[in-house]
Amino acid sequence: MKDNKSGWQFPKALEIIKCKEGNKEFMKERPARRPFGNTVLICEYPIDDTAAEEPNAKLITWRLAKRAARDFLRVSFMPSAIVSAATHGKPPSASTVNIKTHERSYSIMFSKKKTECRVCGYRFTPERENIYTAEEPRSMADMLTKAPTRFSAVDCPICGCQIALAIRVPRVDISDNAERHDADALNIPASPYPDGDKGVLACPNCGSGEYLHNADENENAFCGQCGQAIKWGCEDED
Repeated sequence: MKDNKSGWQFPKALEIIKCKEGNKEFMKERPARRPFGNTVLICEYPIDDTAAEEPNAKLITWRLAKRAARDFLRVSFMPSAIVSAATHGKPPSASTVNIKTHERSYSIMFSKKKTECRVCGYRFTPERENIYTAEEPRSMADMLTKAPTRFSAVDCPICGCQIALAIRVPRVDISDNAERHDADALNIPASPYPDGDKGVLACPNCGSGEYLHNADENENAFCGQCGQAIKWGCEDED
């Protein structure tokens, strides 16, 4: 766009869109549709009064902003960016070239992780209402001996293939009182002779007998394997 009086002028706002065909990504440009809606400023390039008088200052800044917008889209999950210019006052005067993106897409990029389909390569954000629970098929023998393996899954919106997200395990609620009771039980000294049989030496908690004495064959106050307190000398009690 040329103007004989003021030289090259900024074009209308431009939207750069990141497209994907198979595994190949490319950029596409089109005039930005107004109104832009809620946007977030990514970067800006100010041109002061002195620089605005240079013959190619606006053109160079515009091309620099377009290149920066493309680089931003290549390294981010954002689908598009808007490059626009604003002139403050009558030319020649200060101008600013802005790179913006839509606020909703910007928020999603930092709040949700995209999932990629391993079949067609499409990247998308799974919605909660589309996530379901799946179960791996089992043989008759496994049904009798093994617990089922369940996982959260979602179907690719492009090719329809199933995508496993995470394995689901049964939820177990253990109260604080139960955990505290187990810890306190280990601190209560107990006899290392099961059923009063002095010929058998075993920890009353884990059943091991090899960790009740140290290297010098001295009696340990606690089991070296599970930490159970041991009450020695109880064999003398009748």
